Amino acid sequence: MPFLSRDWRSPGEEWVKTEEGWEQKKILECGNSPPRSLNSSLDEEDKDRSTDSPSRCSSDEDKENACVRGGGQPTKSLPRPIPTPGLAQRKSNDSSGINYSPPPHCQITVKPSREVGGYTGFSDVIKRLDFKSALHDARRFNYVCKLLELLINESVMSLSGTAQKVVFSLLEELAHTVSHNKSNLRVLNQMLENLKAMLMEYYCFGQQLGSSPLWEQHHQAISRIRAVAQQIRLDGGPAPFALHRLPPECLREVVLRLNDHRDLASSAQAYRVLAEIAEESRIWRQLCQYHFSGAQIQAQLVATGVRSASAPPTELTAATVDWQALYHRLRRLHGLREEYAEMVHLCRACRCLFWKPLGHPCSVNLARLPADERDRYCVPIPPLTFLTFFSL
Repeated sequence: MPFLSRDWRSPGEEWVKTEEGWEQKKILECGNSPPRSLNSSLDEEDKDRSTDSPSRCSSDEDKENACVRGGGQPTKSLPRPIPTPGLAQRKSNDSSGINYSPPPHCQITVKPSREVGGYTGFSDVIKRLDFKSALHDARRFNYVCKLLELLINESVMSLSGTAQKVVFSLLEELAHTVSHNKSNLRVLNQMLENLKAMLMEYYCFGQQLGSSPLWEQHHQAISRIRAVAQQIRLDGGPAPFALHRLPPECLREVVLRLNDHRDLASSAQAYRVLAEIAEESRIWRQLCQYHFSGAQIQAQLVATGVRSASAPPTELTAATVDWQALYHRLRRLHGLREEYAEMVHLCRACRCLFWKPLGHPCSVNLARLPADERDRYCVPIPPLTFLTFFSL
């Protein structure tokens, strides 16, 4: 049975020197904002290649696709992938016509096999999915932050040196994004605390384990991140539009929209009126009902003796339950609910990771399929599942 594999006659990958080091050209082409090339001759060579006649390139490809291994007989060429409707927004017009810019996507190959040579590394996936640009998108910001948090707390030092550099460059981009938007400062401070704890774990005999030049680069990156964090100043708004001047009913509705106890604690430290609202049972009851199911709440109430197993739920009132203590017990027992505006998806048809709103070049025209079949092909990938692809 014939199979597709990497051609042994291939001249190899094309590499481009950037500000962050040498990178593969095919990886840089997947991102929206690739690093600036430092070698002008390579840029001129690429420009000369782009001005060549497309008919000559297509004829060469047709000749190679028309031959099979050993026989030399012409065969049918493989069908080109049909782009999804989201790709039409990523085409740009220039003087030479329409240049197709592929969206951030990465075909996943966990380990090499006889049919497929090579595998997909963690750093390649981060670059191909363009996580740096995702930090500037409010809908994808929380997803990337959760991924960074898992890496720092668990497995960042088990990565390769190149992947570690990519992670620290993402942290620097996160710091600049927080500094520019003047928001999510708590996320940045928590990242710095986790980095400090991680560095202390790898101290041995007065120095860190591993490559000294690599650790020196990490320390320089952490110093730059801390310098950016120290320059962030959250200035309050004008006096007539200050938050604490709103009526308590409006402030309560604002606090009810928070879905994290750490945000509640931060708001309570800002103003006294917010601290009083944050102690209300209604706030913590809403948090419990948002993050945990009714069965989990009832089981914990029975375990703590607040209510008996035979008592109906209607007899339970807010006055008999300490919802704040119940929330923290459930949080330690079950963890918090994870919900993201946008997530990385996996296409089962072509084994490709991609951002769903941006689409990806797929061998199946998903736009022509019904909605239920379309959702069957695209599987959402949470951050923890994303790391399991690379045994992290």
